[in-house]
Amino acid sequence: MEHQVIDKILKDDQESVKKSQRKSRNKKNSATKPNIGIFNDVSFYPVDWQDIEEPNSELKVFVKLTEDMEGDHPSGAHVIPKYLEVKEDLEEKTNAAAESDALYPMYCAMSKRVKKYLEEAMACDSLVLATIHHPCYRISLFTLVYGQDSIEVDWCNKLIQGEFTRIKETVSTQATSLQKKPTTSTNPKDSTSGSTDPKGLMARLASLNKKTPSAQEHEIQLYLSANLMFQPKDITHHGFALRWWKKHCHLYPNVATLAQSYLATSASSCSVEQLFSAASDVCNNSRGSMLPKTMSQSVSSLMWLREGVPLTGAFDTAGKHL
Repeated sequence: MEHQVIDKILKDDQESVKKSQRKSRNKKNSATKPNIGIFNDVSFYPVDWQDIEEPNSELKVFVKLTEDMEGDHPSGAHVIPKYLEVKEDLEEKTNAAAESDALYPMYCAMSKRVKKYLEEAMACDSLVLATIHHPCYRISLFTLVYGQDSIEVDWCNKLIQGEFTRIKETVSTQATSLQKKPTTSTNPKDSTSGSTDPKGLMARLASLNKKTPSAQEHEIQLYLSANLMFQPKDITHHGFALRWWKKHCHLYPNVATLAQSYLATSASSCSVEQLFSAASDVCNNSRGSMLPKTMSQSVSSLMWLREGVPLTGAFDTAGKHL
């Protein structure tokens, strides 16, 4: 469709030049410079459009990747898998192409760019953990790409194990504090009633029901090694992972707590900017790019507004110090 529009514009320009030339021939003083159209009499033939279409179709992968990562949805778990998929595809095209091919330099440049982005994504613990907590990916994705004994797989195991230990300790501390809370009776009759004897059957049953279930020692291993079945469409669907955890959280309660946090990670700065746009111009009129400093400023501003801090000179002064 686009090339048809351009062809029409070029054709109209050339016809305009021809009309101007015919008029100049009818004049006596026609010793003027030849008329040239706006586009210097350029024309495109089908073979020319084919040469343009080839690189355009190759570059569509980046456009599609950007579209998938943007938007108001939990897309952080898909960043690393997408980059790995694009990297593998470009490696196949580069190996299949000869160095004399017109697209070979472009494949090399694209591969270099994807490699850089992949390294940045792998260095982000939040994106790695989001990928691991996606039931379709887990560590199986990294094992398939890098190998069972690779540094990447070893790091993923240490990362998820560290987070799992942290959440277990948090849950254990909360359970201990709940058990230590004293229970006071406001009814004097309750202290003399035999039905509330802590040694009684009903009292022991009530005490048992109040206990928080202990964490499974091998819960993380059970999740990572579980034989889970999925359809191909489930892997790319942005909301599937959170729905799956909502249904299966009772099987892996501690891992589910982590998944709830990490699977909500946004993939792009566009998504991040949407989250903080409510406080965009509170402290500074020129927001600029969403740098960490700017995001910190926006978050603090939004928190101050929610706490009812008045928009006075002190508000602006505090914002400048962030």
